[in-house]
Amino acid sequence: MDFVGSCDLGGDVMSKTMAEHARAYRTRKAEKMARMEEQNANLRAALSLALSWLIHNEPGDSRGVSDEFVAMASVLDDVMNDEVMPIIHKAIANQK
Repeated sequence: MDFVGSCDLGGDVMSKTMAEHARAYRTRKAEKMARMEEQNANLRAALSLALSWLIHNEPGDSRGVSDEFVAMASVLDDVMNDEVMPIIHKAIANQK
């Protein structure tokens, strides 16, 4: 039964059809969020690996660690501020 046909049959059928559509929407939304969370976890794991490899190129004195490394670490640790993404974007632009 399609939505238009259900409108002609009365409120009970229309409400059921609308509820089915709402349930399907919530299911799709939950599935999309689960995929996004999985992708986020994969990207964080890749960033963690990259940082573990790059740390060997950084100086032992924390005052000499590059801004790019600090910016990437702050993304990984969820302590970003307004300065982080411009540093990352500038580093990406300089790679081209």
